[in-house]
Amino acid sequence: TKIARGLNPKLARMISNMVYVGVIAELIGLDGTILDKAVSKQFNGKEKAIELNATAITLGREYVGENFEQMCPYAIEAREKNPDSFIIDGNEAVALGSVFGGITMLSWYPITPSTSIAEGIISYLPRLRSNEKEQVTCAVIQSEDELAAAGMVVGAGWAGGRAMTCTSGPGISLMSEFVGLAYFSEVPGVIWDVNRVGPSTGLPTRTQQGDLSMLYEVGHGDTKHLVLIPGTIDECFEFGWRAFDLAERFQTIVFGFSDLDLGMIYDSFTYTVLVSIENLGFCAPGEGPDLVASQRTAPGGDFPVNTNGGGLSYTHPGMYGIFTIVEAVRQLRGQAGERQLDNCDLAVAHGTGGLLSSTGTVVLGVQ
Repeated sequence: TKIARGLNPKLARMISNMVYVGVIAELIGLDGTILDKAVSKQFNGKEKAIELNATAITLGREYVGENFEQMCPYAIEAREKNPDSFIIDGNEAVALGSVFGGITMLSWYPITPSTSIAEGIISYLPRLRSNEKEQVTCAVIQSEDELAAAGMVVGAGWAGGRAMTCTSGPGISLMSEFVGLAYFSEVPGVIWDVNRVGPSTGLPTRTQQGDLSMLYEVGHGDTKHLVLIPGTIDECFEFGWRAFDLAERFQTIVFGFSDLDLGMIYDSFTYTVLVSIENLGFCAPGEGPDLVASQRTAPGGDFPVNTNGGGLSYTHPGMYGIFTIVEAVRQLRGQAGERQLDNCDLAVAHGTGGLLSSTGTVVLGVQ
């Protein structure tokens, strides 16, 4: 924060993170032009904000050059992009599914960790939901609060639109009266809850699933709601469009229920997965990244990883970790259906995460 205070005392607490970004970028050899593009995109043409944050990053880089003699042994390396694949997180998948599901009205109020659902929908609309006159065919309204966002969903649903909003636990509490109104007046709508840790306004950068029972019965009176709970990024996309179909079929509010891990972490290898691959002897130390890059870990390779398609980063031992064990048992029993691998007699289920960063690894085999 000392560097940040020297740059701008009033905004020091806000820009200190950008100094840290510069430090890390310099340590791992990240190309500065990539950060420049990211900052420019984030602040969308706000020159003063772009200049301030870019300067903070530069100061972080300079600090490393002046104070570190030995650089980090790990580095970021650019590779050619595969045109047949893309990186996506759960919230973006929900956004894409909602667009394909025919959303006609999005009302939203920013709240971490659900905001990127709305931002994702907004970014997809010009390409995927424009008419011949290049007019977007979906209304987007940033409301003054969560109550208004829920009211707009009810109003649009009453008028026959496919309407949705996205929020987190505190927002669900505020929306409860409108949810009850929609339930008893039989008005369709979709609400996505990307769970954060409670109580009250909670911890937006931590994860849990404590809203589940509330979603089933939120509202005054004898209510019982449909709740779709994705476990993989594929299901985030599928439930994104399916929620609208179910809302119209049953003429009610349908909830999508995700959390920070599934919503905002990309489906990618974590360092703990790579270290586990190396420590268990499947490759020599330091060769884990090359094993992944060689496509040997793909479903058709000789060392397939993540055969059920769940997010590799979504691996809490007590959450997604249980799915990896279930998938391992199915593969060993030959009960994995279309995902079934040939000659599967050994499986490893690995998970890490949680508030205390616990880790668990289970090795299963066929006798």
